[in-house]
Order: sequence, then C-alpha cells, then structure tokens
Amino acid sequence: MSRPEHRLRHARLSQRRQTGVSLIELLIAAAIGAILLAGLWQVFVSNKRSYLIQEELSRLQESGRLAISALSTDIRASNFTTGATIEASIAGENNRGENGSDAITLKYQTDRDCNNSRVTTMTINRYYLSNNNLMCDGSGGRPQPLVANIVDMQILYGIDTDCAVGRCDGTANRYVEAGHSALNMDEVSSVRLSLLLRSAVEIKQQAQTVYYMGRAFMPSDRYAYHSFTTTISLRNR
Repeated sequence: MSRPEHRLRHARLSQRRQTGVSLIELLIAAAIGAILLAGLWQVFVSNKRSYLIQEELSRLQESGRLAISALSTDIRASNFTTGATIEASIAGENNRGENGSDAITLKYQTDRDCNNSRVTTMTINRYYLSNNNLMCDGSGGRPQPLVANIVDMQILYGIDTDCAVGRCDGTANRYVEAGHSALNMDEVSSVRLSLLLRSAVEIKQQAQTVYYMGRAFMPSDRYAYHSFTTTISLRNR
C-alpha cells in the first residue's frame, strides 16, 4: 500500500472515530439538557404553587379584615339615636344558625342600612351565616351576602357585673353567650366577635390544626383556616 493511500485510510478511520465520539457527546448533552429542563419545570411548578397559596392566604386575610370591620362598625353604631330611646338595640341568637353559628341584630338611627338601601325610620340590620357567607338582612331589601368563606361566627356579650351593686363603670367583667341567664342586654358594655374563615380552595398538603376560641381542632379537609377575634366597646350606652 502506497503512503498516500495509507494516509487516506488513516484519515477516514480518524473521521469515523471522531464522528462516534461526537454522537456520544450529543447524547450526553441531550440527557443533561433533559435533566435541567425537568429541574426548571419543577421549580416553575413549585413557584406557581407557592404564588397561588400566598394569593389565597392574602384573600383569606382580606376577607377576615373586611368582615370584622363591617360588623364592628355596625356594632359600635348600635343604639345611636338623636331622639327617642331605642328598645332592644342589640339582640343575639346563640347557635341557631348554620353549623351552630350565632346571629346578631342591631338597631340604630341612620338614613341607610347595610344593603345601602334608604330607610326613613330606624335601621335594623341582622347578620348571620348562610352557605358560608356573611349575610346582612337590612331594613329595606332582601338579604345580601357581604363576605364569603366564613364557616363559623360566635358572639359573646360583655356584661358589667358591677351594675348589680349600683357601681357601673362601663367595663365588662364577664362574657356570656346570648340567652345566658346572667345576660341583661342593658348591662352589655362590649361585644366579643369571633369568626372562622377558610380559603376558597384546598391549598394545604395535609389537614392543619386550627385554634379557634381557645380550642384546637383538625378539619378533615385541606382548606386553609384562619380565626379572627375582636372586642368592640359599645359607645352609645
């Protein structure tokens, strides 16, 4: 075999070897790329889920604050009048509503009720739960939903027990539920409101322990729950 033919054969063999090595490298690169893409996809899915969870929790907090604000404003306004005394300006219903929730009816003088309907006499607003919605039954129209995803509402009434001995100081010494034998609405100086809300969709990996009104319980679902509690002093007493 002549030297040129030998060189040509050697060049062809070298080219084949180089082609084989390049193919292996290509397969390795493709495998690495697939692994990286899978990792990026996992990061994307995880970030998206985290965003959705945070968004749902933010909505939960916002709904709780809105419900507390709406109820607190009306409770503070109860018994407000520029004329005659209002009879039964606050009336409570204990465990008669949905899931054993409470209800409250408030009376005061204004020109519009909680549904923004114009009234000409006394505003009477009744708040209760229906289908996990905070409902307001006002004086001038049909009941309207105010805030969604509220699963429980409990209301306690603070009584100034010092009034029994003629020393009313406007400070609640005891909190009881509506209908309690010790409750005299004329002695109520504050209202303690507790709400339990849940997320609109299930976002938890597993059921969570929920603390509500000093007790712990674990729902069987995977909704996120949050409790809200506030105490409202009655001004118009």
